[in-house]
Amino acid sequence: MSHPPFWIVKHFFYPIGNTAAVSLTQDLSSEQYTADILLLGCGDPRNILFTLYSDLTVGQTPRNFDVTRCDIEPAILARDILLFSLLDRDENIDRVWDIFYHFKINNQAMKIIATHSQTLYEYAKDTDSWKRSRAGSFIKTVDTRTLGELRRIWKSYADFPRLSIERKNQILKEQVDLSSSVAEKGSDALSPSRSAGMLWPQAMTPVAELYSKYWKTGTTFTLALDLSAPTNLNPTFLYSLSGEGFSPHYGTFPSVFHFITAFAPIKSDPAFSAPSTARPSLMLARNSSRHGVEGSVFAGRMNPLLSVSLQEMQFHFAKLSAGSNQLETLQPAKPSAPTTFDIIDTSNLTDHLGLLNLLLATHTLLKRNPDSQAVLFTETLLPAGKDATKPLTVSFESEPLARVLYGVYDNMFANEKITNMMSDLSVSPNGLRLRSEVHFHRETVALLFQALSRRIHLRSGSWEEVANQFIHMCQADESRILESNCYQDIYLQFHLCGIFTVDILKPNWATDLGLRVNPRSAVFKDWSSLPPVVCLVLTVPRRRLGVFTGKPERIGTPTLQCAVSVPGSHDNIISAIHLVWGKYVKLEGCDRLVVEEDHNGQRGQSALVVLSWVSTRILEFPGTQVALRLKSTPSSTFLFMDKLGVYLEVFGTNVTDREHVNILAYWPALVSDSCNAPSLEPLRPLLEPSSEHLCDAVVTGLKIQRVDSLSIRFDVKNSREQIDLQNGAIVSAKQVSPCTVELKIGSHCHLLSYPYPIYGKNNKVRIARKSLYVEVIFPVSTPNDYSGYFLSPAPVINVGACTTWNLHHINLAQLPTLDVTNPTKVDWLNALTALQLSEREKVIRNGDETEKHASINASINMKDSIHAITMNFSGIQGHRTRTIGLC
Repeated sequence: MSHPPFWIVKHFFYPIGNTAAVSLTQDLSSEQYTADILLLGCGDPRNILFTLYSDLTVGQTPRNFDVTRCDIEPAILARDILLFSLLDRDENIDRVWDIFYHFKINNQAMKIIATHSQTLYEYAKDTDSWKRSRAGSFIKTVDTRTLGELRRIWKSYADFPRLSIERKNQILKEQVDLSSSVAEKGSDALSPSRSAGMLWPQAMTPVAELYSKYWKTGTTFTLALDLSAPTNLNPTFLYSLSGEGFSPHYGTFPSVFHFITAFAPIKSDPAFSAPSTARPSLMLARNSSRHGVEGSVFAGRMNPLLSVSLQEMQFHFAKLSAGSNQLETLQPAKPSAPTTFDIIDTSNLTDHLGLLNLLLATHTLLKRNPDSQAVLFTETLLPAGKDATKPLTVSFESEPLARVLYGVYDNMFANEKITNMMSDLSVSPNGLRLRSEVHFHRETVALLFQALSRRIHLRSGSWEEVANQFIHMCQADESRILESNCYQDIYLQFHLCGIFTVDILKPNWATDLGLRVNPRSAVFKDWSSLPPVVCLVLTVPRRRLGVFTGKPERIGTPTLQCAVSVPGSHDNIISAIHLVWGKYVKLEGCDRLVVEEDHNGQRGQSALVVLSWVSTRILEFPGTQVALRLKSTPSSTFLFMDKLGVYLEVFGTNVTDREHVNILAYWPALVSDSCNAPSLEPLRPLLEPSSEHLCDAVVTGLKIQRVDSLSIRFDVKNSREQIDLQNGAIVSAKQVSPCTVELKIGSHCHLLSYPYPIYGKNNKVRIARKSLYVEVIFPVSTPNDYSGYFLSPAPVINVGACTTWNLHHINLAQLPTLDVTNPTKVDWLNALTALQLSEREKVIRNGDETEKHASINASINMKDSIHAITMNFSGIQGHRTRTIGLC
């Protein structure tokens, strides 16, 4: 994945998740016995524990889970492995709770952490040692760098008891200061009680009190005797990407379990007896945790459960590290680690990365075999604009495809349009935030082209033509005032992604004197040959980064980029940059440079090393300057222009400055990694399916930037059917499912599958009786046209057993039973069941009876029946009866 890097003033550590646990397998068919799961931005293991509790078995047969967990924060993975390892050793569950959720612990818990962390540290000495260890039998690490980072964290846990008193007191002061600040605001904390669902109003006050008490004491204890014992800071809360110190997010609280059971009248619960204390919330949370834990131990002993990786660094802050993952086969030969998955959960990475980036990174990781109902979850916690919402190969003409892609591009970089900036500035603070959020850069565009080139067939033209037409559209649009500064960047990224290559990026470019700069800089005078692409390494002195010191709200998260310019002549933006704290050194026994990373990051003393691929030619101009800048947005301009000037330049120097600039023919990776050179050969797959496997995308109008219709050509091959067609047989086409059309030629019937939901009306059928083919053209479905998936929101598919697709399921045996003796205590069921209806459905329900009873609105009537049954049985409305009638 490609994402612009940005500066983080305050790094928050999330040792505990801040959203309620969900079942990861809720959308899998109840007949599917195995599940390969990928968790991106995995956080703590709450979702795994809840899934094992709520959906471990299919009937009486246990599911087989293989979970791959990825996170940018090595401390998250270190804590999680410590947890699973303690469970595997049958450590007391209550003690495990204290170790994982409390940031103040007693001496016994401290001893367990230190001892077991030392054991894990020794196991992680090397890959062979880890494989032979007890933990390695069910927890796999997928690359050597992850293992090294985990080992470093565990060593810090093990050594914490021997830390100097002075340093412990410094960290304790950090904890006291932060805890006091957070606890004072505890009464206003609404998020921790969200898992109470419809009983949120009743839960807010007592849970807010518990939240404040948690931050004051560092525990979930309520009894004075229990509160006196925890006198030690929990080291698993003290080590993260921020370094050594106390910096958990202010939302940290054991709220990941569902509090609704603590506030609803419960008649029975298959998991445990409902607590009767005045403050049952955290007792219930402990019990929920216990049953999830018991499920995990049970599953773990049956089957290897977990793979872990820092691979998230390629999905999230990939540009904050120069490392490339050196994969080793740490898994046993059987079973091997999955490379495609039934379930991919992305947490709320959409908020941080943008939906398009996630789709580009994950679409190839979903299983495509018919036995899997692969699901990608993309959740969001932040508002992001207006209200949301056997496949054939799609075929395009090159020019309409370029227009469609430019429409996508125009939306990706809408925050660069001066008209949008000004309009949103006058509308709302949320508009300002949206225009200052940057999720895409030109490398993202090239990656989108690359992904589509593997999925789209061009029935005319080439991808080079598509790219050229696309760039012409960029040049013709003058609404982005800095568009021309990005041309070199996008040419370079198209080359690196194998889309097309301009002359100055071809291998023999340097021999063509017509392409060379003249006169030119002496920066390459010692090079025997000039590759078209080189790695630019800029070292930014730490003192120049002082502009980012201050309160986080005054700094924000400005996006960083490089610039290669000649003052008064031209200015080229290079957006795809990598950042790493450290310095570059010469590799022993080799003339190559490598990066020596400073693990203390922002808390250390090292400079910031900036790396990027650049075109060799743009560095040849005399007087060339290279600089690290902030991307210009409404927010960054307002906050930094006075300090950094109109170009928002953090640090700049001449390209010939040997102290701060290095130009290399390879990528200087970490000391432990290999060095890479950019590929010079396009790796573009060509799709050449036969005409019977194509679906033409139709874009009407010269300015339209969306697909209007989909067309499938059906070639008649059966001899009897050919005769019937030539003799004038009636031809008709009818939509029978969201993406399927029934084509009839006389008495002959065929099913045509479209790659996208279609609108069943206004279709066109073109009949070529002499040439023996039929074209069937349907408009694409839109959200409110009563077509597409509206016809069948949960289709039934047959893969050995009939199952519903796109329909989540709940294990009723694991749910508590409500006590409806007193209807006033469950009156919230009225609002809960009424919320099934959307605003549009409410209008239909309360409107014309004819429209309400139309077959297309059957789901509205079903929801209305569910509401009526619930109201009647609970006694909230009407008279309670033991019988119901459906009509």
